[in-house]
Amino acid sequence: MSSIKKRLIYANKKLKKLGSGTSRIVFQLPNDKTKVIKIAKNLKGLAQNKAEIGISNHHGSEMVAKVFDHDPKFSWLESEYAIPLTKSETSFKNAVGFRFDEFAVNLEKSFNSVFSFDQNPDIVNSEFFKETVKTISMYDLSHADIKRKSSWGTVVRNGKLVPVIIDYGLTGDVYDQFYDY
Repeated sequence: MSSIKKRLIYANKKLKKLGSGTSRIVFQLPNDKTKVIKIAKNLKGLAQNKAEIGISNHHGSEMVAKVFDHDPKFSWLESEYAIPLTKSETSFKNAVGFRFDEFAVNLEKSFNSVFSFDQNPDIVNSEFFKETVKTISMYDLSHADIKRKSSWGTVVRNGKLVPVIIDYGLTGDVYDQFYDY
């Protein structure tokens, strides 16, 4: 049995499952409610873990959930726990001043030049929006992935509520290697 399967069997028995995608499963750590562990289910998951580790370690922004520790072979990573936006969308609006759905529409328009003229200036001129676009561009993240509510959560940093990207492992390289059929 592979070490990935062993980790998943152990985690499923001992940890609270928070979510799952096609390539990774996220679990709450039992002794530290401020952290989660993302365990790869397959090669795509290993690649996404590796991408998140690299981005977190080299990104100076508050935009992404921090990675604290990881397996050298990328089978797991320990990351900052964020309250998913799917649980409370008002936390996003309280933090940045506009609703997530408005943000997502304008984000899509930023990457679709046909509609970029029809954007909300209050949103696209905000520092939060500019930082998001910069992060997507700098790390070749999938804007289609980043505009999904499930890719976001909120954390408290320095006493302030901050929206962060919690699922940012789908880079252009990962997509080309595993998803571009």
